[in-house]
Amino acid sequence: MRLFPSVPINSRLTVDDEVLPDGCQVRKGWFDNYFAYAMEFKPERWLDGDGEMAYVQMKLVVAAVMYEFEVVVVNGGATAKKMMNPPYILSLVLKMKGRLAVRLHKRQR
Repeated sequence: MRLFPSVPINSRLTVDDEVLPDGCQVRKGWFDNYFAYAMEFKPERWLDGDGEMAYVQMKLVVAAVMYEFEVVVVNGGATAKKMMNPPYILSLVLKMKGRLAVRLHKRQR
Protein backbone atom coordinates (compact mmCIF):
# COMPACT_ATOMS: atom_id res chain seq x y z
CA MET A 1 0.00 0.00 0.00
CA ARG A 2 2.96 2.32 0.32
CA LEU A 3 5.52 3.58 -2.12
CA PHE A 4 8.11 2.82 0.55
CA PRO A 5 6.65 0.06 2.77
CA SER A 6 7.74 -0.11 6.41
CA VAL A 7 8.70 -3.78 6.02
CA PRO A 8 10.05 -4.10 2.47
CA ILE A 9 11.47 -7.62 2.83
CA ASN A 10 9.94 -10.61 4.56
CA SER A 11 11.78 -13.92 4.89
CA ARG A 12 10.49 -17.32 6.01
CA LEU A 13 11.77 -20.90 6.17
CA THR A 14 9.51 -23.30 4.24
CA VAL A 15 8.30 -26.15 6.46
CA ASP A 16 6.67 -28.28 3.72
CA ASP A 17 6.98 -28.72 -0.04
CA GLU A 18 4.53 -26.40 -1.78
CA VAL A 19 3.39 -25.54 -5.28
CA LEU A 20 2.34 -21.92 -5.83
CA PRO A 21 -0.72 -21.07 -7.95
CA ASP A 22 1.52 -20.23 -10.92
CA GLY A 23 3.13 -23.71 -10.74
CA CYS A 24 6.38 -22.62 -9.07
CA GLN A 25 7.67 -25.32 -6.70
CA VAL A 26 8.95 -24.36 -3.25
CA ARG A 27 10.82 -27.09 -1.39
CA LYS A 28 10.90 -27.80 2.34
CA GLY A 29 13.88 -26.09 3.98
CA TRP A 30 14.15 -23.29 1.42
CA PHE A 31 14.27 -19.69 2.58
CA ASP A 32 11.50 -17.74 0.91
CA ASN A 33 11.78 -13.99 0.53
CA TYR A 34 8.96 -11.63 -0.25
CA PHE A 35 9.83 -8.20 -1.59
CA ALA A 36 6.86 -5.86 -1.56
CA TYR A 37 6.48 -4.43 -5.04
CA ALA A 38 5.62 -0.95 -3.88
CA MET A 39 5.74 0.76 -7.26
CA GLU A 40 2.16 -0.31 -7.93
CA PHE A 41 -0.38 1.51 -5.79
CA LYS A 42 -2.90 -1.26 -5.20
CA PRO A 43 -4.48 -1.05 -1.75
CA GLU A 44 -7.22 -3.38 -3.00
CA ARG A 45 -4.77 -6.29 -2.93
CA TRP A 46 -5.31 -6.48 0.83
CA LEU A 47 -9.08 -6.41 0.78
CA ASP A 48 -11.97 -8.58 -0.31
CA GLY A 49 -14.22 -6.88 -2.82
CA ASP A 50 -13.28 -3.83 -4.84
CA GLY A 51 -10.94 -2.20 -2.29
CA GLU A 52 -12.85 1.08 -2.21
CA MET A 53 -12.77 1.15 1.60
CA ALA A 54 -8.97 1.57 1.63
CA TYR A 55 -9.29 4.70 -0.53
CA VAL A 56 -12.02 6.12 1.68
CA GLN A 57 -9.96 5.55 4.85
CA MET A 58 -6.82 7.14 3.39
CA LYS A 59 -8.73 10.18 2.15
CA LEU A 60 -10.47 10.57 5.51
CA VAL A 61 -7.22 10.55 7.48
CA VAL A 62 -5.50 13.04 5.16
CA ALA A 63 -8.55 15.31 5.13
CA ALA A 64 -8.81 15.26 8.94
CA VAL A 65 -5.14 16.17 9.41
CA MET A 66 -5.25 18.90 6.76
CA TYR A 67 -8.46 20.31 8.25
CA GLU A 68 -7.01 20.60 11.75
CA PHE A 69 -3.38 21.45 10.95
CA GLU A 70 -1.18 23.32 8.54
CA VAL A 71 1.78 21.07 7.69
CA VAL A 72 4.99 23.05 7.15
CA VAL A 73 8.38 21.62 6.18
CA VAL A 74 11.00 22.98 8.59
CA ASN A 75 13.83 25.00 7.02
CA GLY A 76 16.55 22.66 5.82
CA GLY A 77 14.01 19.89 5.35
CA ALA A 78 13.36 17.87 2.24
CA THR A 79 12.54 19.56 -1.03
CA ALA A 80 9.79 18.38 -3.36
CA LYS A 81 12.44 17.02 -5.75
CA LYS A 82 14.15 15.05 -2.98
CA MET A 83 10.84 13.56 -1.83
CA MET A 84 10.14 12.10 -5.28
CA ASN A 85 13.07 9.71 -4.76
CA PRO A 86 14.11 9.87 -1.10
CA PRO A 87 17.27 8.11 0.05
CA TYR A 88 16.49 5.27 2.39
CA ILE A 89 18.26 2.68 4.52
CA LEU A 90 17.33 -0.92 3.73
CA SER A 91 16.74 -2.93 6.89
CA LEU A 92 13.94 -5.05 8.30
CA VAL A 93 12.00 -1.84 8.77
CA LEU A 94 12.56 0.59 5.89
CA LYS A 95 13.84 3.94 7.13
CA MET A 96 14.25 7.19 5.29
CA LYS A 97 17.88 8.32 5.43
CA GLY A 98 17.93 11.47 7.49
CA ARG A 99 14.48 12.76 8.25
CA LEU A 100 11.66 14.87 6.96
CA ALA A 101 11.24 17.58 9.53
CA VAL A 102 7.76 19.06 9.55
CA ARG A 103 5.87 21.19 11.97
CA LEU A 104 2.12 21.03 12.48
CA HIS A 105 0.43 24.33 13.25
CA LYS A 106 -3.07 24.14 14.69
CA ARG A 107 -5.38 26.10 12.43
CA GLN A 108 -7.12 29.07 14.05
CA ARG A 109 -10.88 29.00 13.59
